Amino acid sequence: MSDYGVAAGPALGKAVEWSGVRAVPLLLDAVSALCPAATLRLVRATRTPAAR
Repeated sequence: MSDYGVAAGPALGKAVEWSGVRAVPLLLDAVSALCPAATLRLVRATRTPAAR
């Protein structure tokens, strides 16, 4: 099991510190865009061979 979920909060905080408060909406949009991509990757990785 990976620890990416644990690192996401501090990484986002550092990104906000680095880019400034005005960039928060853009940073959150970027994080939101990664969610469907990660979901599709998980669906494809866990699909049964018959469904492929």
